[in-house]
Amino acid sequence: MTLRSISSLFLLLFSTFAFGQQENKNVDWTEYFNKIEIANSHYQNQEYLKSANAYSEAFDFINQGFSVGHRYQAACAWAMAGQKDSAFSNLTREVKTGLYEYKKMKDEKALSSLHGEKQWRELKKEVKKNQKVENKKLGKYKNIKPHLENILVLDQLYRKDYMEIWKKYGDKSPEWQDLMRKMTNQDQSNLKYVSKILEKYGWISYDTIGYKASQALFLVIQHSDSSTQEKYLPLLKQAVKDNKAFGHELALLEDRVLIKRGKNQIYGSQVKCDSTGKNCWVLPIEDEINVDRRRTEVGLQPLAVYLKFWNIVYIKPH
Repeated sequence: MTLRSISSLFLLLFSTFAFGQQENKNVDWTEYFNKIEIANSHYQNQEYLKSANAYSEAFDFINQGFSVGHRYQAACAWAMAGQKDSAFSNLTREVKTGLYEYKKMKDEKALSSLHGEKQWRELKKEVKKNQKVENKKLGKYKNIKPHLENILVLDQLYRKDYMEIWKKYGDKSPEWQDLMRKMTNQDQSNLKYVSKILEKYGWISYDTIGYKASQALFLVIQHSDSSTQEKYLPLLKQAVKDNKAFGHELALLEDRVLIKRGKNQIYGSQVKCDSTGKNCWVLPIEDEINVDRRRTEVGLQPLAVYLKFWNIVYIKPH
């Protein structure tokens, strides 16, 4: 039986997001993103009212909090559904979080029905202001930010189909082998750029380059080879200490490095599955009885909640 270790395959499950309101660490964020995926699916099927209502359900689920970008998507859905007031309400919330992509908003066809309204002109002014603030803050990183944001998309390009293909065809299938080849090639290409950035600038603060670009730095290292992970682990530790990166990112990288060293992990993020991808279990955890306390300290959800994704029923030892 072939065994394969897994962790941080999916951005939505294992990385952080900028939220529009104060984060509640007791919320099952996995369920929130499941609801967002339903909203996205309705939108792709041109079921705009269903999509808009699904976004609202997601926001209600976390007490009107939201991940950056989702209120913008909701605004597009409401606009396409012909509900201008709801579209403006969501778009205004997104602008208040710092939406700065003026050209994107101006050229967004889904929002064209809003163009004749006074609120639209006011929001455009606010986005222009945000753009000026963003450009000033970025400084020498102005050209790096969009490149890293694109790398984030590329990092997830093949991982989004990872589990589906594994469970459907198995890890000996041509479909699986083709996916792994593409993913590996993309990871190597991403690493070439990210390693140059880290060597030149160090770990750039998320507060400077934004959450998406910061996620790219972390995920590319998390998906790299063992020697690269070992090399940049101290840099990430210092970045977290300096409040330039997130504690949960360090936790995930530390777990992965420890498992590869043949040691017990600390936070329980590393999971192993058999060749079908259908039967999974969590790898050994040091001081397991206190694992949820440690996870809470770094902003991770309880282990039992996290393991639901793998269809693992977790019972913490007493």
